[in-house]
Amino acid sequence: MLAFKPITLEDRAWMENYLQKDSFECMEYSFTFNYIWQDVYGYCAAEEDGFLIIMSRYPGYETYTYAGDGDISVLLPKLLQDAEERGNRFRLFSMTEKKKQEIEAAFPGKFIFTQDRDNADYIYEAEKLQTLAGKKLHGKRNHINRFLTKYENWRYEEITKENIADCLQINRLWYEGKDRSDNETAQGEILALKRLFDSFEELQMKGAIIYVDEKPAAYAVGDALNDEIFMVHFEKALTQYDGIYALINREFAKNAAAGFRYINRQEDIGEEGLRKAKLSYYPERLGLKITVTLA
Repeated sequence: MLAFKPITLEDRAWMENYLQKDSFECMEYSFTFNYIWQDVYGYCAAEEDGFLIIMSRYPGYETYTYAGDGDISVLLPKLLQDAEERGNRFRLFSMTEKKKQEIEAAFPGKFIFTQDRDNADYIYEAEKLQTLAGKKLHGKRNHINRFLTKYENWRYEEITKENIADCLQINRLWYEGKDRSDNETAQGEILALKRLFDSFEELQMKGAIIYVDEKPAAYAVGDALNDEIFMVHFEKALTQYDGIYALINREFAKNAAAGFRYINRQEDIGEEGLRKAKLSYYPERLGLKITVTLA
């Protein structure tokens, strides 16, 4: 078997060296994403033949993502053997069109390639989210104007160690208003948030809270995926404050993502309501991913 190990903060430099070589704009190529979600999805890392390999564990599958510039004809047989030795089926996840072509050229007819719409990342022009200019986004401006009219006593504050507890309070209240049948998702998010906030400064995160009448009402956190793209990892708001989602979205884009060309707001995981919300901001493009399985 390949020598996979848990991802630590000390792994950031060498992992990002590989991740930046691919320059893929999706969340699976973010060190932070893999680090904070490893307790939920079993992400672990190995270095092999000029590649970083990230493995995750799902029921019945060993799922691999790789980045680097080694020889794919050498790497893939090792990944197939690794999955076999672990007793699970083989799957590559979050592959680019370029990687698809490389795999097909090296192993013609051996694999099936499937585009994964539910896990496509939403990529927006940063300026559009920062200004909400234009006819298409007039509804978002109206949401914000309703909020500003109704709630005069509000403020935007950057996240520090002193106010992280307020973010967790928002998260708890947000989940109390949701369907409790999805408790597994809630628990997974709590684990990821704990890792994120425990290492907030080390991960060089940016975050913000909106307070209304001195009560925490919304928060967002993110970091740089690369020099052009800022990634939003979490965004939560209490919907009793009409228009607050539009406000935290705009204010966080204006402040935390200043200087970036694009903002990645991650996927919709096939949820109809979430898809509608993300499409309502008119993404510049979708970061489409390809899943690879044996034919």
